[in-house]
Amino acid sequence: MTSNTSAPIKPTEDRPVKPGAGTATIATALSGNRQLLAETTEQWATRLLKGGMSQRSVAIETGLSRRKMGQISDQLQEHQEDIFDTRPPRKSVLKSELYQDIHAMACRPGGVKRSELSRQLAAFYGLRLDNETGKQTLNMTKDQYQYLKRKIRNIPSQRCYPLFVPEWMPRSNPTAAWTMLLRAADTILTTIDEHISEICHLFPEALPKDIRQELLSLAIDGFGPQPTTILCERNNSIARELSMRVEPSSFGVLEDRPIKDPEFEALCV
Repeated sequence: MTSNTSAPIKPTEDRPVKPGAGTATIATALSGNRQLLAETTEQWATRLLKGGMSQRSVAIETGLSRRKMGQISDQLQEHQEDIFDTRPPRKSVLKSELYQDIHAMACRPGGVKRSELSRQLAAFYGLRLDNETGKQTLNMTKDQYQYLKRKIRNIPSQRCYPLFVPEWMPRSNPTAAWTMLLRAADTILTTIDEHISEICHLFPEALPKDIRQELLSLAIDGFGPQPTTILCERNNSIARELSMRVEPSSFGVLEDRPIKDPEFEALCV
């Protein structure tokens, strides 16, 4: 006697079971746990992406939205880039927990510096690969950090007001350190303005703003987009080439005041 009950359809290796003929029991179990169903579909989509299928093809096959496919693809790419699993999970803490932790640290008598928030910020914002340095860096913009500080300052506090301390400022004698820094900055700016005024007087074609930018880029490595050594080589090469094309002026400028810094002079030779 032949039975009319059809055998349950076995799931294939590349896709989860779909409700259909002979799968009423499985469909009932899955329909009662939507989270399990979603996780199974995402795992299926991940396997298909690893197999080389495009996001569009996987979206059609699994029924997931293109937005969801983009999220899965990003997660897969992040996991492949971080083969040693050194990256903390993105947003592994709630925003409320992040605010509470940082607020407590900022309300301490000594306040908090950004470098002291590395663990909390990495747990929430995650890390990304810096293509220039090849190292992991915090996946957080300056605007996001400023927004975070505003939110922390707006949280009511029964203790000290939340204080975010600049990295350079020492907690011991901060007023004396700030006064010394301010005086040093005033001295440097006065010297810079004097040199800019002298150069513009001798060379009226040069504009003060351009001289200031170039002077600071030469004096402070990292101020401009190029390293000081490259900037010196470029200016040296262009100046020599230009001097052979254009008739020089009849007066000298630096004959009586040679550069006295051997290290700086060596960079520009």
